[in-house]
Amino acid sequence: MRWLPYPWRVLLITVFGMVPAFQDQSISQIVVNQIRGPFGTTASEAQLITTAFLIGVFCTNVGASYLCLRYGARRIYLVGLVMFMVASLLCTLAGTSGR
Repeated sequence: MRWLPYPWRVLLITVFGMVPAFQDQSISQIVVNQIRGPFGTTASEAQLITTAFLIGVFCTNVGASYLCLRYGARRIYLVGLVMFMVASLLCTLAGTSGR
């Protein structure tokens, strides 16, 4: 990717990193009714699951700038991306809503 100017590389990397977050948010909004059926949750509980996900995304973004300055943006970006993927996998494998 050295042939791309630096601003374009940054843009591509940022877009690549945001795609999983947008996909999870979109999917969670679409499947709220499907979550309710097998897990036996109410509409408000299913919405709470979606809200908790979005709050988690927001909270990690707030602290990321400090961590980037302290440890380096590349390292924090990669750690955050891996953590996000692991959390998404754990949510996928969840057997119940926690009730």
